Amino acid sequence: MPEFIATATSAWANAGVAPCYPGGFWAVTLKDPKGGIVSVNVNEAFDLKSLPTAASGQAVGKESAAEFVVGRRQSDGGGPATPAGLRDLFISAGQRDGTPVIALPLPDADGQRRYKLGQIRLVE
Repeated sequence: MPEFIATATSAWANAGVAPCYPGGFWAVTLKDPKGGIVSVNVNEAFDLKSLPTAASGQAVGKESAAEFVVGRRQSDGGGPATPAGLRDLFISAGQRDGTPVIALPLPDADGQRRYKLGQIRLVE
């Protein structure tokens, strides 16, 4: 089945006095116009525990990039498909399964520790 593929790059820094002891992984979540989750994609190759601590304003960002399958296109008439269209894009940090755990200092939270960054359009 053909897929919707997206590449995401993010920069992370720990502007605190302690390491992120429990660790965590960043995730990209797409939601439909009604707020339903369309896809959750986790970058398991980047653990927030690896970020060095630094005073506010002196933290050094560390970039991380990942390629995700954010949906599937139906080509053979069988199986579920992800409809093309506009999706809200959220970032979070937490467990390997995409469950948000860490509160981030970002605006536009959804109440579940996911933070809206903007929108993307899935196209055929």
